[in-house]
Order: sequence, then C-alpha cells, then structure tokens
Amino acid sequence: MAYIDRNGKKYKYNSRCFKKLNYGECANVFYDKNKNIIFKIYDEDLENKYRIKSEIFDILKQIKSPYFMELYNLYMQVKLKERIEYNLKKDNFRVDCYTAKYYKKIDIDPIFTDKEYLLSSLKGIEKVFDILSTYRIEVSDIKMQNSVYTKDGIVIIDPDFYFFSIDPESEIKKMNKKAILSLLKSILLWSKIPYNETRELRSKLNIVPNENKSITDEIAKELKYVKKPIDIIRK
Repeated sequence: MAYIDRNGKKYKYNSRCFKKLNYGECANVFYDKNKNIIFKIYDEDLENKYRIKSEIFDILKQIKSPYFMELYNLYMQVKLKERIEYNLKKDNFRVDCYTAKYYKKIDIDPIFTDKEYLLSSLKGIEKVFDILSTYRIEVSDIKMQNSVYTKDGIVIIDPDFYFFSIDPESEIKKMNKKAILSLLKSILLWSKIPYNETRELRSKLNIVPNENKSITDEIAKELKYVKKPIDIIRK
C-alpha cells in the first residue's frame, strides 16, 4: 500500500520515524519526526461525510496564522494497481489522510496565565473565522480538545467537520463567532478550577455573539482590570 496526492505523487516516509500521537473516534494521527509534520489517517470504513472535503482543505490551506493549523497536502491510500489507474485518469480521488504542521504542546492553563495569552489567541482565531465566513465556511467541533496550547498561543487543529453553509454570510459570521465562545467554554471546563468557580467564571464571560462585534473585544472588557482570567472571581 502507498499514499498518493492528487497529482499521483507518492508520499515517501520511513516507518521508523513515525510515532503514533493519538487515536480519535475516526482517525489515527502520526508524527513524522524527519519532516516535523503530522500524518492524519482516517479509518478505512469511515464515511466520506466525516472526512475533510478537498474544496474546504484547499481554502484552509491558504490560511496563514499562528493560531490555525497549517495544512500541507491530501493523500489517498492505494494499491499498486489503483495507483497506476489513478495516474492514467486522475479522477475519483478519495481523501484518506492529510499532512499538516506539527505543534509542540506545553503544559499551561490559560485561565491561570496572563490574560494576554488567552486574548491574543482568541483574537487571532476570531480573525481566521471571520475570513472563513467570507468563503461561506462554517466551522464546527471547536473545543479545547481540538486545539493545542503552544508557547506562542492556542492553535486550532482538526478542521475535519467544517462545511459550506447556504446561510447568509452574516449568519455564518455570527455562528463562527459563537464557536469562539464554545472554545472558551471548553477551555474553562478543562481548566484546573473547581466546577462551581467554572460556572461563576462562565457567567461573567457570558457574551452574546454579534457579527458586527468582536467577541474577543467583549471578553477583554470583562478582563480589563485583572491580570489573569481567574482573578475576576478571586479578587
């Protein structure tokens, strides 16, 4: 078996340099230390609707932001005969896996860290989502588990379930801003603070999404007089 891209080019790798990072509900993620990239392989029996769409991937690949996963290439798993047939016709490409930049995680809790870590990350993510709204792409499954805490900020990964929406652009933008709040909620839930304080903190950061307003700016107003997010309930 081999992996080929849409041009029929084979992905060359050394299995000894592949390290399994994790296994999700529908895919395995490997780290190629030679190329410093991740290789996400979907389960063979996974339905196409749960795999990232080529059209979406091509748009996301254009995004250059330190807060959004840098995507590289799509691949299809083939046997030798299938590879020859594909190279003759160049059609019926199936997304079996993709490559992307590897991000090194750090042990940090944004709620107990200087607020600028959280705010600058959310601001950068919000800018990306605003751009995607202009392409009529609605983001989905935005949560802490689909992000990486790095030394430079929070990076959104796993864009598998993003989709083209038929809604008006203003509504898409509103929904994408709502996803920022979903991410914040998830960050709070996975923080080290007790559950009762999590509820209190969520109530203080209860922002209503509006396509004409920056969600991050509204969050920043609530954190204006504190150094760390946790400080607004532990003054």
